[in-house]
Amino acid sequence: MSKKIVNIAGLGPVVMNKRRGMRNIRIAVMANGVVRVNLPKWASFWTAERFVKKHSDWIVRQKSKVEVLVIRPGDKIGRLAIVKFEQKAAKRTTAKISAETILVRSPFAWSSPQVQKTLHQAAERSLKMQAKVILPARTEVLSKRSGLKFNELRIRKMTSRWGSCSAKANISLSLFLIQLPDELMDYVIMHELVHTKHLNHGRAFWGLMQKLSPNTKTLRKRLRRIGPALRPVNRY
Repeated sequence: MSKKIVNIAGLGPVVMNKRRGMRNIRIAVMANGVVRVNLPKWASFWTAERFVKKHSDWIVRQKSKVEVLVIRPGDKIGRLAIVKFEQKAAKRTTAKISAETILVRSPFAWSSPQVQKTLHQAAERSLKMQAKVILPARTEVLSKRSGLKFNELRIRKMTSRWGSCSAKANISLSLFLIQLPDELMDYVIMHELVHTKHLNHGRAFWGLMQKLSPNTKTLRKRLRRIGPALRPVNRY
């Protein structure tokens, strides 16, 4: 047998193919979210399955980047905004964003590509509005609590990481951070604040991180399974 499909908890179906000329096991996440694994002819499917499970955190992050998100009426975006949709006769699709509502009106169905494009754009604008209010306030609280000072705070659309800190103590946070539960949001902010004192991830960094955030190991593990991307909070 040169092909096998295995269902792995948390990952769904994984397609495994044995191929000539392969020297190592390789994992790829396709555009439709399907996980494909190519392995040498001599390798066992059992070995490939163990390899996939070992790299499950990476796979989950990649899947979150490539899977197409469909935003639905009733979804909650960030901490405040609820998606509402009205299908009515109109010349174009429009979006109105307030503190607690994202209202989209369109002659097309909510699931249509035209409406989904507008919903995605409106959702990101709403997230940025919320993030600019909540993240600076929370960063100030944690800065005072920890005694770690920062220079500037920027809110950006970051999709490869949740945050960063420069040598000048300038902190950048992903606007998608506002979607996370409080404990994970605080973990990321504290992580970047600790970088104002220790720029690398050495022993001193993790020692201080553990002191300021006692559940560091658990929170870090949870965060590694979530990639920074647009995602309604009711789907976490």
